[in-house]
Amino acid sequence: SYILPLFIVLAFFLFACGTTKKETKKEDVGPKYETAASGIQYLDVKAGTGAEPVFGKEVAVHVIAKLEDGTVFEDTYAIKDPLVFVLGDGEAIQGLEESLLGMKVGGMRKLIIPPDMGYGRRGVGEIIPPNATLYLEVELVRASQ
Repeated sequence: SYILPLFIVLAFFLFACGTTKKETKKEDVGPKYETAASGIQYLDVKAGTGAEPVFGKEVAVHVIAKLEDGTVFEDTYAIKDPLVFVLGDGEAIQGLEESLLGMKVGGMRKLIIPPDMGYGRRGVGEIIPPNATLYLEVELVRASQ
């Protein structure tokens, strides 16, 4: 007479264990970023068809830059004026400069830039805290040859 209740408990236990949901981790959802040797993570959103950037030559990029909490600290689309700088001259953060390599004009890329490739321990005043990971959306508008 103990066999039936024991069977019911065992069946319930096996059913409950077999139907538990797999916990979904944040990194399991959405597109997969590639990781460069420098630690920069990137995701090509749109492939470009124009010229590729060259070290020592001028590039123009539109950038939306955010902190981890979503705070936007730069949006060149909003001011309708792309960032223009000479690639490799240190005018932009190292992470942005490196991330442009391999892109073509018209291309768009999402980036996750670790602190050492961004503003590092110093941050930028009240805007960007020390050791901040940066989240950028970049469009390569022009690459001089």
